[in-house]
Formats: sequence, structure tokens, C-alpha cells
Amino acid sequence: MHITLLEIDNFKSFGRKTKIPLETGFTVVSGPNGSGKSNILDSILFALGITSARGLRAERLTDLINTGSNKNTAEVHVSFSDGTRITRRIKRTANGYYSYNYLNGRLCNCLLYT
Repeated sequence: MHITLLEIDNFKSFGRKTKIPLETGFTVVSGPNGSGKSNILDSILFALGITSARGLRAERLTDLINTGSNKNTAEVHVSFSDGTRITRRIKRTANGYYSYNYLNGRLCNCLLYT
């Protein structure tokens, strides 16, 4: 089983919805410094349920929401070769934030990453 598709929306440097297909074999992500390459890995860890903001190179989880947009949410979908799809959404509120985890489109209170 491997990741086949990554969809990132308003997460860190990805201000708009971005789809990244990951083909079987060897996939390379390249670009200049500051172009967001490491944010791709951070988005996968976020979707898998890592709870530490520092583990995602942020002070607070709400720092993961792109600052250049007027949206209060960030969302990452990870699709696997067996058809499984996990999603995590974070929503900034006046009192902090809410974090939602989905497995195959259904809300769940599971942490997939330990």
C-alpha cells in the first residue's frame, strides 16, 4: 500500500487547492528553497493525525492555516492505493480551533499516527 494522491487546501504555503499525484515507483519533489517542498511532508503528517504543532514546524496548530487567504480552515486529503482515504481539517475559531479527522469520508475520533 502506498500514497497515490495528496490534496492540500489552504495548508501552510498552499493557499489554494493543490493536487499532487504520487505515482508508483520513484517520485521526486524539487524546487528552490522556500517553495514549500517540506510542507508536503508536513501535510501528510498532519493528515495522519500528528498532534504536536512543533512536529509540523509551527508554534500552534492554527499556524498551519495559510495566512494569505481569508479562510479559517485548512484541509489535507491522503488517498492510498487500496482505496482508503484519510482527511484532516483544522478550523480556527474565536476561542481556539477544532480539528476533524475523517476516514473514507466519515468523521472519526481516531488518531492514525502514533
